[in-house]
Amino acid sequence: MLFDAYEPGDFYDELFFAAGKPRPEAELLVQRINGLSLESLQQQQQAAQNTLFKLGVTFNVYGDNQGTERIFPFDVIPRVVAAEEWDWLERGLKQRIAALNCFLQDIYNEQKILSDGVIPRHVIESAPGFLKALFGGYTARGHLVPHYWN
Repeated sequence: MLFDAYEPGDFYDELFFAAGKPRPEAELLVQRINGLSLESLQQQQQAAQNTLFKLGVTFNVYGDNQGTERIFPFDVIPRVVAAEEWDWLERGLKQRIAALNCFLQDIYNEQKILSDGVIPRHVIESAPGFLKALFGGYTARGHLVPHYWN
């Protein structure tokens, strides 16, 4: 039992609301994890990190003596999000993706946000992520950031 000695303390914990008491939405996950040995869980964590590294899911830390390429942080224990919370998050994420698509569509086409002075032109044009080759471009669905809902 990996969680026998775990005490969540006074802060919010996604899996437990008290020592030995998993949240209802996390109960099955906690049971499954408790069925694993610590060695097995560590092997799964290492396998996931190796895969992320091989797939190039890394980022750079400039000025660090330990090297620049790091694996994107990953925890083999998933975060449990209750359906009600996810519904709220999903609505917000969809809104933000729609807003980002509108922004990108404008930046790479009419550039109203620049001509109206909302954002200074030099801020966009000097940004490393700004790709002049995309100017006038759009996808068949009219989105530069893909989304997967109807």
